[in-house]
Amino acid sequence: MPVDFGRVENYFSDRGFGFITHTFAEANNRHVFFHITTIKNLNLTMANALDREIQSGSVYFWYRFDNATKGEQVIEALDVRDITEVERLSFIENIHKRYSDIRVVLSDGVEAATEDLLSESDISALVLARKNSETKKKDLGHQRQSKNEAKHSHHNEQGTLEENEFNSLVIEISSQGFTETKQVSNYIVKKKLGNKYPNISGVLEMELDGHKWNFDGGFPPKIYARLCTEIGLSNQKSRAKPGMFTSYKILGR
Repeated sequence: MPVDFGRVENYFSDRGFGFITHTFAEANNRHVFFHITTIKNLNLTMANALDREIQSGSVYFWYRFDNATKGEQVIEALDVRDITEVERLSFIENIHKRYSDIRVVLSDGVEAATEDLLSESDISALVLARKNSETKKKDLGHQRQSKNEAKHSHHNEQGTLEENEFNSLVIEISSQGFTETKQVSNYIVKKKLGNKYPNISGVLEMELDGHKWNFDGGFPPKIYARLCTEIGLSNQKSRAKPGMFTSYKILGR
């Protein structure tokens, strides 16, 4: 029969029975039924003090349990010295895994069982290792947060630069009084506006009748279409078709 450790959560002294929690066992029920006679067989003093101590939630004990008709039931209450060496080593291994995994919340039952099974020096080493892991996790979290904030700040800053350049481009083109988009295109090429507005320009691949070439200093189709809309001109597309656009930012210029 399996062994587990738990805390007495409910005890009805007038009826002589109660319920104890699971700590390690992967069982179907959270609570296991016990009768006071099983406690008396282990420790008469504990049984007599049960009424008083249960109110503080400080009564713990080891037990063997089995499935009964109405659910799991304590068959035998145990002293820690009654646990076999194999069982002891299994519980200690389980405790080490829980302490080393900082995602696991250590229950009162685990901490109480740890005090029963390990020496003070071993417990101190476990607690220290867990605290160090928690500190490292917090430090990594802070580092990630700082990187994300810096990245977000850079993104916002870059977005502001691009918007400012686009607004300046609109003002410059509007001042020319153009009536056709062809005039806009010629002006962009003649004045080499790509060099003046590097955050929104780059190298634009063009194609005409199967012939491809790179337009160094061009604006992506979305920017050009938005520019035409801002200055009140419909985009009169030429036979040349825009292809892949590579911004100067990606090119590192």
